[in-house]
Amino acid sequence: MTYTNIVSFAGRGEAKTRSPRARASLLQRGLHLFNVWRKRMRDRTALARMSEAGLRDIGADQATAELEARRFFWQAYLPNWDRAAKARH
Repeated sequence: MTYTNIVSFAGRGEAKTRSPRARASLLQRGLHLFNVWRKRMRDRTALARMSEAGLRDIGADQATAELEARRFFWQAYLPNWDRAAKARH
């Protein structure tokens, strides 16, 4: 006998089930996503607090850093934001 968890009912009485392994995988992906979001929040907070000299050290300018820092935690990093800042100088 296998253990299953009824997740939802399809319209015709069919049930979608997930194995314990699939549930664990779903939990792992959720935890990973949570950790990614926390890292983005920490990175963006640190970026917002950096001085002009610190931003120059990483090859960014104030405007690009502010734009990145204002993004929500669920939004991915701007593509090549540090390279774009270097190209403007």
